Formats: sequence, C-alpha cells, structure tokens
Amino acid sequence: LQLELLAGDGLEYRKIFMRRGLNIAPGSKARHSLSEYLQTVTPALKVLCVSKTGWHGKNYITTTESIGAESTEPIIFQSPSANFTESGKAGTLESWQQQIAKYCIGNSRLLLAVSAGFSSVIAKPLSIEGGGFHFRGRSSTGKTTALHVANSILGQPELIRRWRATDNGLEGVATSCNDSLLCLDEIEELSAKAAGSVAYMLANGSGKQRANRNGESRAAQQWRVVFLSTGEIALSDHIKAGGNTVRAGHEVRIVDLLADTGHHGIFEDLHGFDGGADLSRHLVEAAEQNHGHALEAFIKKFVENREQALKVLRPLIERIAKTITPPNADGQVQRVASRFATVAAAGELAAMWEIVPWSEGEAMEGIDACFKSWLSERGGVSSQESTEAIKQVRKFIEQHGSSRFSIRAEDKIINRAGFIKTKGDEKYYCILPVTFREDVCKGLNHKVVAEALQTHGHLLPEGDSDNGRPDRKERPPEGKSSQRVFVISESILSGEDATC
Repeated sequence: LQLELLAGDGLEYRKIFMRRGLNIAPGSKARHSLSEYLQTVTPALKVLCVSKTGWHGKNYITTTESIGAESTEPIIFQSPSANFTESGKAGTLESWQQQIAKYCIGNSRLLLAVSAGFSSVIAKPLSIEGGGFHFRGRSSTGKTTALHVANSILGQPELIRRWRATDNGLEGVATSCNDSLLCLDEIEELSAKAAGSVAYMLANGSGKQRANRNGESRAAQQWRVVFLSTGEIALSDHIKAGGNTVRAGHEVRIVDLLADTGHHGIFEDLHGFDGGADLSRHLVEAAEQNHGHALEAFIKKFVENREQALKVLRPLIERIAKTITPPNADGQVQRVASRFATVAAAGELAAMWEIVPWSEGEAMEGIDACFKSWLSERGGVSSQESTEAIKQVRKFIEQHGSSRFSIRAEDKIINRAGFIKTKGDEKYYCILPVTFREDVCKGLNHKVVAEALQTHGHLLPEGDSDNGRPDRKERPPEGKSSQRVFVISESILSGEDATC
C-alpha cells in the first residue's frame, strides 16, 4: 500500500482493498480503526511502489511483476488509474510463434509492426525518443490486422485503443504504456484540429503543464512509447483538414506508411491461404488465443544480457541506417531512416534470441522494403520544407497559370501575378516579388521557398552563378523597363519531383 493513500479520509486505499475482496465493517469506527492500524503497524518487509510501468533503473516493471534484480527492496506497480489494464496471457510462446510470428515472414508490414513492439523496450536504454508508424490505406487492406499481430506480443486484444479520445485522455493512455507498445486504431476518430498537437505530444512523451488547486505548477505526465496507428487517411491530410499546417516534425515523429503492398493488401506472402481475407481472419483469431508472451520474453532476455545487447544494438542500428539511407538525403530523411533501423535491429535481436522464428536478416529486409515504400510515397530525399514549398508553388501556377499571368502586351489581367516569357523551348513564369512573398509563399518563408526551387532547378536566378540573387530583371511583354521578378521554369509542373 502506498503511504500517501493513508492521507485524508482513506477512501482511495479502501477502494483498493474492497476491489480485492476485503470486507470492511460499516461505520466510521471500523474505518478509523483500520486507518489507525495501517499507520502504526511496523511491516516486516517494505517495498517500493511505482505508479508507472516500464524501466525503473535496470528493472522493468509490468502491472504484475518486476523483471530484474537491481534493487535493495522489492518493486511493485501500484496505480489507482483506470487507464492501466493487465496485459493478460493466453497460449504459449511456442504457439504464438507457430500461429502468428511465422506468418510475418515475407510480409514487410507485419515484420515492422512486431519489431516496432520490441523496439519500445530498447528505446530508453539507447536514449532514443519515442514515435510511431501510421498504416494508411483504404478499408479492408489489413491495417487493423497488423495492430492485432503487433499487440499480441504485449497482451490481450482489448489493449488496442481507439484514437477517439481527448488529448487529456490520451496522456493517461500513453502513460499506462510507458516503455512499451501502444496500438491506436482509426485516426479519423481523432479531432482534426487536435491531430497535429496530439501527434507531437505522444511522440515527445510529455503531457500538458497544469496547476494544482493552489495554482502551483504540477508535474506533467511523462512517458516514452512506440505507437502504431491506422487510418484511411494520412496524418498530414488529417492535420490539414483541421486547418493546421503540417510541420517537418510530424514526418520524423510519426512515419506515414502505405499499408497496401501492391500484392494482397497488407500481405506480400499468403503462406498458402486462399486470400488476404483468410490470412487476416486467421491472424486475428490466433491473436485472441495466443498473446502476452513474446514481449515479456524479450524483456527478460534483455535484462539478462543488457550490456551485451547494447553493444550489439548500437553498431547494428548505425549499419542498417547507413545501408538504407540514399545518398545526399536530407537530415529529416536520415532521422526517419534511423527510426526504421532501430525497429529492424530490435527485430533482428528478437530473432537472435529465438523469440521469433525468423532467420537472420528477415526483419532487416522487410523493414528496408517499408522504408523504400515510405520514401517513394514521400517523393524524394529533400527536406519536408522543400517538398512542401515546391508543392505550394506548383499548386499556385496550376491554379492561376492562365488567369493571372500575361503573355502579350494587350492582355488584360485582373489581379496580375506576373507574366510568361519563352526562352528557346522553355516557358518561364515571372512572378512579381510582392505576389511571390505574400501569395505564392503564404505561410512559408519565401527565402526557403526560393532556395528549394533553385536547388531543384526550377528557379532561374540572377546571372549564371548559383550564388546570385534568387530574383532577376526581366522585361514584361508590354515593353516597359525591366523589373525584378522570380523566374520559375515550367519544369516545376513535370519534373522528377512533380509527385513530391
């Protein structure tokens, strides 16, 4: 019993006792006697009570046990919060391997999902921040099946949560999954206006700073989780639907991954099943009957072999990240590659310890396929700011190319944005400086936009040098004196990055 529960009238500790079967006589005299006894008795053994699962020193605390031996006194988990649910167990590790884990072989999204669960345990020892992966795609592609498969390493299917919650509610949920895996289904149920801030909150591992009843600052909730999410839309689209701006930080914290592999929905290998629906049905049913063993086995192995495991993991993550990262990749892409590499390394470690029936390199190969899919959907290795900048300029030209740009002197243009010039076989959109800054680059830094355009060869700067001014002098079609404009090539509409 936590000593702090004895403060006040003792209602909280009596709830705990009665929930566990203790009969307490009615009346204030019985309650007073029980409180007096508890506050004066000298117990033969004292234990350290913690209100949060996960790593405490080199001990890993679950809702039911303490895994590890680094403590002068026993450690137990105790929390009155309703967010904490015992993981539960069913089947055996061997039956889980045969009924679930073996079907991950050859299926990149399932390999990622399970390995992500294992990576939640090694994040704190490696000082790696939390974050998540969002499986995006149309209905019935197997997204929720991936959650069931991943969650089965942790415990019962009821541990899969819904996005339908307030940010305060999700704080409590995240805290209950500290140093573990959190599965969240159907992102569409989350308020679009809150999507961006909630995504940051979960990944950053810190709740809102609040005040207590006296107006003094109260400690914010802290956690570190790896979470898996599903939805028919991308997180970025959900954020935009709420009228908010997508930031580069969203991309590196929550990796948006297309669930459909192009084969059988989320599956590449059906392992003899007639179709994706049959394999999906088998995995969901198997997860109900076999769960709660794999993550516990991984934790115990890690506790027993902590120093050796860390020596293996650090260079392995670095090597995998270096292997999958394309040349000249932006720092944001490198951070995402490192996130994929951490997950792959956790999967490889689980295979080495025979917790999963995968051969060496299986997790690495599957997660490499996921990373390439993400990179292809993203549209390149440039920074997110550059990608968004080019998208915005392209959209402006596509929408206003024939209505706000003059070609001939006699053209009468309302709300003129600039003019069009032809140099050889190339057409250029010459945008007036104020329009470029205030309309084309609305919400963005116009210098960053100009740099991105120039880097991708869409902007014709002053002079032949790349170090020249981003704008240059051009004579408009009406024959007036030259004026400074931002000269953008029509290559922006059909270049290699047109899908970025």
